[in-house]
Amino acid sequence: AEGTLSGRTVRQDFVAEWPIVKAAVPPALAVAVSPLLGLGPQGTLWLALCVAIAGQIGWATLAALRAGAAGRLVLVAGAANLLLGLLIALLKVALH
Repeated sequence: AEGTLSGRTVRQDFVAEWPIVKAAVPPALAVAVSPLLGLGPQGTLWLALCVAIAGQIGWATLAALRAGAAGRLVLVAGAANLLLGLLIALLKVALH
């Protein structure tokens, strides 16, 4: 019937979306350990954001390497994602 999901479809979607789950784990772990570091809510937010930005830079750099990009292009990919991360942090400060 239309609108019903098969187990196969659910599994395929789960596998396709798994990278999103993996990307969420490091910031979630940062939030989990933040009380051990004595961080309050704002410190926890910043720690999770920094971890997410570091992950973004790392995955972009890894993707460029795996795609066979030249060294300069790998650096550009990392730098572009660093700038994007800094923009996100600046917008957070500006909107706060």
